[in-house]
Amino acid sequence: MHKIEDDTVRRKLKKMTSLTFFQGYTNVEDDGQNNGFQFNDAVSRAVFEVLCNSDKSLFQRASRAMEDAHKVTLDLFATCFPNYNYYRSIPSIRITETLFENIHWDNHQIEDDFQQVRIFCNLDQRPRIWNVSHNFVTYARQLYKEHDLGRFAGKDPNLLNDYICGNVLGGTRNACRDPLPKHTIAFEPGEIWFGESRMISHQILYGERAMVYMFFVRPEDMLTGRNRFNQRVEDLHREMRGEVVAA
Repeated sequence: MHKIEDDTVRRKLKKMTSLTFFQGYTNVEDDGQNNGFQFNDAVSRAVFEVLCNSDKSLFQRASRAMEDAHKVTLDLFATCFPNYNYYRSIPSIRITETLFENIHWDNHQIEDDFQQVRIFCNLDQRPRIWNVSHNFVTYARQLYKEHDLGRFAGKDPNLLNDYICGNVLGGTRNACRDPLPKHTIAFEPGEIWFGESRMISHQILYGERAMVYMFFVRPEDMLTGRNRFNQRVEDLHREMRGEVVAA
């Protein structure tokens, strides 16, 4: 990455879509200078020149591998969730090292009422190390009265997430110093796992090279729409007000 002077390109490479590997270029006649590729943008060119060291054979192998992995991930989603019709997907790939994150629940800053299906795959040669702790609703219930979390009722659940991750746990400035009990998981090379990362707390202690696919599903396309994230947060507020919550 140090070879890339353009900050915008560098940022995009850190969390780019896997499609960049196999849809970001066109095969053309090799004129001795273009290596037989015409790239759609600077990010696609950087994949070839920086990540693959302008190695044509390496780039072609990586392109085929990422296209195969993309197809397998879509097939995996269809197999595991045959009745879920996703209306949006983000097929990202992470190729930079992540160390000692703060424990958190993801906040995508999206107000829509949706459920996410997130599929992870470790592409590294070493295990990807996570800590996990309480789910979001369980921890919010513990804090509810002491922190007057009822003031977030009827509001975007992202605001409640911001408060708990930032004000209560200290955010990135307090990484690895929070008081939560933790369970450590080592995801082996090639291992695949699923999760709703707004519900499951997680902390990456070490990770490099991973596929992270996110699928957006509408409540009406779920088997049990009441289990979606927004509804579970709303149910918590109702529960704490003493109302009867549907099972």
